[in-house]
Amino acid sequence: MADTTWLSYLGAITGTAGALMGFVSLRRTKGMKALDLRLILRKAESDLHNMIESLPAMIARAKQSREAVAAAKGRTNSGAMEQWKSEWERDSKTAQTMASHLSRLNDNHCDSSPEELESAIVQVHNETTRLQQIIDKYRANMAEDDKTHEQHRADQRVVNQARLEGKH
Repeated sequence: MADTTWLSYLGAITGTAGALMGFVSLRRTKGMKALDLRLILRKAESDLHNMIESLPAMIARAKQSREAVAAAKGRTNSGAMEQWKSEWERDSKTAQTMASHLSRLNDNHCDSSPEELESAIVQVHNETTRLQQIIDKYRANMAEDDKTHEQHRADQRVVNQARLEGKH
C-alpha cells in the first residue's frame, strides 16, 4: 500500500512540474513570437523609410523628364501634360504626407502585443504597396520619356542628314 501512495505523490509532483514547464514554455514561445514579429516589422519599416526618403528626388526627376519631352514635342501646355502635372502634384502631396509620418516608424514596439505587431506589419505593408505603385508609375514614365528622347534624337539626325545631303 505504501508503494501506491508513493506513486500517487510522485504522479502529482510530476503532473504539477509538467504543467509548470508547459506554462513556462508557452510564455517563452509567445516572447519569441513577439520578437520575430518586431524584427519583421522593423525591417518592413526600414524598407518603407528608405522608399519614402528616395521618392521626392525620384518624382522631381520624373517631372523634369516629362517637361523636357513635352517641350521637345511642343506640347508644354497640352491637356495631357496638364493632367500629368495634376497627378504629379497629388503624388507629391502623398509623398510629403508619408514623409511627415516617418517619426512613428522609429517606435521600437517593445510594449506591443503580438496582435498589435501583426496589425502594424499589415499597415506598413499596405503603405509600402501604395508607395511602390507610385514609384513604379514614375519609373515607367521616365522609361517612356527616355524612349521618346531617343526617338526625337533619331528624327533630328535624319533631318540633319537630309539637310547635309541637300547642300551637296
